[in-house]
Amino acid sequence: MNNFLTSTRAQKKVILTNGVLRFAQIVVGVVTLGLYAQQSGFWLNHSIQSKIGFEITVGTVTTITGLVLCIFPFILSYRPVAFAAGWDLMMFILYSVAFGVMRAIFSNDHNESKAGMEVTDDKAFVEYAHKMRGNLWVNLAGMILFLISAIMGITLIITGRVFGRKSIIESDRILANNA
Repeated sequence: MNNFLTSTRAQKKVILTNGVLRFAQIVVGVVTLGLYAQQSGFWLNHSIQSKIGFEITVGTVTTITGLVLCIFPFILSYRPVAFAAGWDLMMFILYSVAFGVMRAIFSNDHNESKAGMEVTDDKAFVEYAHKMRGNLWVNLAGMILFLISAIMGITLIITGRVFGRKSIIESDRILANNA
């Protein structure tokens, strides 16, 4: 927390924005875990249990990522926000894959034909499939949040390099003028 208190105003804005964004990612991760874990029992008898497992894994990794990258900048520096851009892009890809797979399975066309699954209780299947289509919004939210954090990290890397080079050039000019 001492780092946050000694940071500049711009660095504090980055750290706080990152904190809000990472908290939202934690919420999405927990919601993903809750929604998919709750429905995993029904889908064990169908052919998508591995895909539900993938969703639960993505939710777990999202929650851990959010916790670590939310607290870390307050303790050390705002720079981990920038260096986490690659990880954020990977998480964006994972959420994109999860969204695409679940969208392919639970689109309206597939539900009418039951997507090749054996269905013993038609009413329960339609109810759970409808819930799964609702869960797609959580995947979309995860995609958007990780894309925003990746863009924020890339922007910080680029601006850090540009301003870092400008400050080096300016200090060289000052030293040359004083000589």
